[in-house]
Amino acid sequence: MLLERMIGKLVDNAVRHNALGGWIRLRSGGSDGQAFLEGVNSGPFLPDDQVPSLFEPFHSLAGRTGDGVGLGLSIVKTVGDAHNATVE
Repeated sequence: MLLERMIGKLVDNAVRHNALGGWIRLRSGGSDGQAFLEGVNSGPFLPDDQVPSLFEPFHSLAGRTGDGVGLGLSIVKTVGDAHNATVE
């Protein structure tokens, strides 16, 4: 159930913060004995130094639109932590 919620939050963020008419690519698999899920969208570029802060509760980047309060990616990180996963 928690992993389903985590994936739902990732997809929701990919849709919410994408370009109008953009695309989303999800890829899953295994590498070196570890499972992975990768999500990419055609939304605006995010500088690497700003990405870690997106996983903090109630944080979003200036100018970002949407009706959220900045909890989606913090939930993703919390679920990932509970499953010994790395979220980047």
